[in-house]
Amino acid sequence: MRRLPILLSSVLLLVACSGSSKTSGVTCKEQFWNGSVGTCLPVGWSVVPREKLTERGLPDEVVAAFERETAAAGQTPVVLVTKQTLAQDVDAKTYSDASIRSVTGLAGYKLIDTRALKIDGQDVQIHIYTAQPNADEPAHRFYQLSVATKGAGYTYTGLTPLSVDSTLESEVLLMMNNATLVAPSTSSK
Repeated sequence: MRRLPILLSSVLLLVACSGSSKTSGVTCKEQFWNGSVGTCLPVGWSVVPREKLTERGLPDEVVAAFERETAAAGQTPVVLVTKQTLAQDVDAKTYSDASIRSVTGLAGYKLIDTRALKIDGQDVQIHIYTAQPNADEPAHRFYQLSVATKGAGYTYTGLTPLSVDSTLESEVLLMMNNATLVAPSTSSK
């Protein structure tokens, strides 16, 4: 978790370089699963290929990234998923709580909201806050969801401008609400 501020700075670089579920009118365009993490992508969002993440200087701890195809307030909203190898197994709630505590010291940190949620049957929280981790960049709104499983912790972090309209917020929350560490069923319908 000590590396999170570094990763958040990398997220800012990503934003600078970037140009079946439903939440408040926002629908799921496609299910994403990469073998470790999954979510639902709303219409207007795409997967950022690993090569682009590497080009933008993002570390291997970033296991998935998604970006909105249209800017908001001149910025490209993104959602990153990072993986942290844990020295020992911890339950999802403990990891979620520790992840929230780890960002409260960021420059300009201000809590907006926390929302209880179950991911893969485990109790976690969506943590919504503002911060300015890089003094050379404007402050941003963050949506953070952390969950742990079998020696690894995963954090979904959405990065948007400070002010978001209800559609953008619903899109990010759709991805958070549909986060999973469980492979989708391959059974035919």
